[in-house]
Amino acid sequence: MTGIYLKMKGGATVEIVEQTVYHSRRHSFGGHSSFGSFDSFHHSHSHVITNSFKNSENYLALESFLVADGHTVLTVGDGEFSYPFMVQLPPRLVSSFGRAGASLAYRSNDSRGEGDVTYHLEAGMKLVGREDLVMSKPISIHAILDLTTLPEASLVGEVEESKTFRRICFCLGCQSNPLSVKVRIPKMGYLPGETISFQVEVNNQSGKVY
Repeated sequence: MTGIYLKMKGGATVEIVEQTVYHSRRHSFGGHSSFGSFDSFHHSHSHVITNSFKNSENYLALESFLVADGHTVLTVGDGEFSYPFMVQLPPRLVSSFGRAGASLAYRSNDSRGEGDVTYHLEAGMKLVGREDLVMSKPISIHAILDLTTLPEASLVGEVEESKTFRRICFCLGCQSNPLSVKVRIPKMGYLPGETISFQVEVNNQSGKVY
């Protein structure tokens, strides 16, 4: 062999699929002839246009040799060998992230997107007269987050959802009063190992018993 090398690489990829539905309507008019009469009618048609947008960006590309230099032939005997290494990551590196098949608030159309930030650690052995022997493993990188730099971390977190039910009545579209559920936490930023306390409030005005 001529060397053992280590690579670290990673970046972000984003893909958005946007679908737009177009409706068209054609009018036909009737008339009379010796063969009979014709009535007017409307013919509607719709078609879907799909656009796909994809982009990527590289965040990390490191490469170094652990053994030899890739040019000098090195003979390694039988047995098991280990080569410790240490890599210093650049500052402000984007944390690992993954999202697939999620709806997006993109324009006013039906849009879905996939995106991720991935990193890989790759180790390879350069062999004489043969292709490199390469092994790759995905790794996760998470940036250190200082909650004191985020003013919203100390704010109260609250979310509320409500739902109405259709009731049997003599008028159409008769809806019940809402059933509401509210969840509140004392703050929105927490540290690993910290206990998260929360409060749940249910307001049932729907007339249904649960």
